[in-house]
Amino acid sequence: MKKIALNKRIKTLLIAIFVILVGIISFQLYKQISSPRTKEESISIYKYVNNSDINYEVFLKPNILYEQESLGEDQIYFTEFIDSIKTTFNYQFNGEKEANISGDYEIAAVVEGYSSDGEEIKTIWKKDFIILPKKNFKTKDKTISISKDITFELGEYSDFAQEVLKQSNVRTQNKLTIFMNVNLKADTDKGVVKEKIAPSIIIPLDASYFNIKESEIGEKLGAIEETRAVEIPLDKQKVTFYGVIIGIICIALFVLVFLTQSVKEE
Repeated sequence: MKKIALNKRIKTLLIAIFVILVGIISFQLYKQISSPRTKEESISIYKYVNNSDINYEVFLKPNILYEQESLGEDQIYFTEFIDSIKTTFNYQFNGEKEANISGDYEIAAVVEGYSSDGEEIKTIWKKDFIILPKKNFKTKDKTISISKDITFELGEYSDFAQEVLKQSNVRTQNKLTIFMNVNLKADTDKGVVKEKIAPSIIIPLDASYFNIKESEIGEKLGAIEETRAVEIPLDKQKVTFYGVIIGIICIALFVLVFLTQSVKEE
């Protein structure tokens, strides 16, 4: 088989370059295979769920519009027709393992006068009223549930807001917020969970009709997390790529060494 003629200097240079390339890529391949790589990852070691909900029923005064005594949730209510509102606050904590659960809760009302400029709301004044004084709870379990009923008269808080207007001569937009303030601590074998939640209903006090808005209700997931070093799996694509490149260069070296002959420059 006739060998390909190639300038001696070029042949030597190409062989040197290919040998160096094989050495560099082989080193990268060795590093990829032999050196374990790790990354820090947050691992959940204790998971829990907070679940809060509010149910309410609006009781009516005798009126010419409604025959029934009360209206259910998510409706439009005429202020003049309302007698009282019965509200049920529900809260539940569910952990994946048993824990020492303790804390307290209370139900309160806040009458607030505010001004609004677009999306910006500025509180001008507010007054707190305790409906259910603070109560403590303590148990050793995976879960704890709290359910409390209260009934309040809207007119009582509306009259207070009007009295503030009368005495201060400051006109504001007014609203009533009824909330259950829950503080919970769960001492687990993986650490301590602290949760503070305040599901509430919000009612405007200066409207002839309104709907009731709810806040901080629904399911909220939580976890105690721990940072650990996790080994990154071998990148098979890189290993394959390096192997293919080394194979191509080795074939090129074979051709240079055995299938070419050096010739001197004339």
